[in-house]
Amino acid sequence: MNRSLLIGALALSLSLPLQAASETSAFDQAYRAYQQAIAAKDTQAALVHAREAYRLGADLYDVDSVDYANLGINLAKQLPPDEQDEAASLLIQALKSYKKAYGSQSEKLLEIYARLVEKDFDHRKSHLSALLALGEELYAEDSLAYANLMLEASRICMRDSQLAREGRNLASDALEIIQEKAPRETLERVEAEYLNGLWADGFQKKEAAIEHFSTVIELLDVLEYSHPYALAAHSRLVPLLEQSGRSDDATAHCLAIAQMKPWDNNQEQKPLFRQEPRWTPAALKRGKKGSVVLDITIDKQGFVTDMEVLDSQGHKDFVKETKKAVKKWRYAPKFQDGQPVAATTKVRMDFFVR
Repeated sequence: MNRSLLIGALALSLSLPLQAASETSAFDQAYRAYQQAIAAKDTQAALVHAREAYRLGADLYDVDSVDYANLGINLAKQLPPDEQDEAASLLIQALKSYKKAYGSQSEKLLEIYARLVEKDFDHRKSHLSALLALGEELYAEDSLAYANLMLEASRICMRDSQLAREGRNLASDALEIIQEKAPRETLERVEAEYLNGLWADGFQKKEAAIEHFSTVIELLDVLEYSHPYALAAHSRLVPLLEQSGRSDDATAHCLAIAQMKPWDNNQEQKPLFRQEPRWTPAALKRGKKGSVVLDITIDKQGFVTDMEVLDSQGHKDFVKETKKAVKKWRYAPKFQDGQPVAATTKVRMDFFVR
């Protein structure tokens, strides 16, 4: 199965009817501007031009046509979270148009169902069921195509806590099929292992998460280059191993991350594992807001060894608790000439009333 069916192209294709030149010209301009905004990743402009193209398209296309439905889908993709009801309405109308044009068992419906799971909050579970049911009609339940569909559905579920259990189960079922049907060193297997690692971590199944992320690294170890999934898996393993009391193992992943990415001397180091400072009762009572800026030293293994207070505002406990928390942070060490070296960076912690 082509997963772009779920992800969607930059803009759905349209067939222009013969209309008055002025009408077509205005629509063409709006539609081209929308495509350009998408290519430039300018979300605000994309929303403005998608809305204008949809408005102008009403004079060019039949409201039940696939072309007009495509304009509605484009607009629904761009609508912000506070306009999800409008997005859902556009997608439902598009679904009707697609069913009329292609039938209710068409593969072309998959993306619309997937979008509805995201946008139609009140009916997301029924849309998820419809997506999976259509997948079962189109593909064998034990096929790689259906496994890929389940993985995409699982990713969508990750954005909604109410669908967490469904998402976790879909990822697990997909991995079973992929383990059986696909060769071991495939991107499908890597993606499935990584997604299952995310779900295990989210459900506080730390050992299972460690196993999945470790498998991702093992699968990609055959490559001669650093793959983004390997970097992501190493990054996920650092906090998991620290929280499990396996600091030495976490250190190995810190070193691996630092070697995978050339160091930029103008780039501030980012913590791979961080613990937030605690608010003491005295600080809560006397100092409701403030900040602490530290200059810290990171050793060859990514541990914080020394720190100096550069600035502090607010209660004195903010400094004490910030230093206690930052001392437990882990970083990818800086590398020079292929060897890890100590480095310094700055940390700012802000305290405020939520």
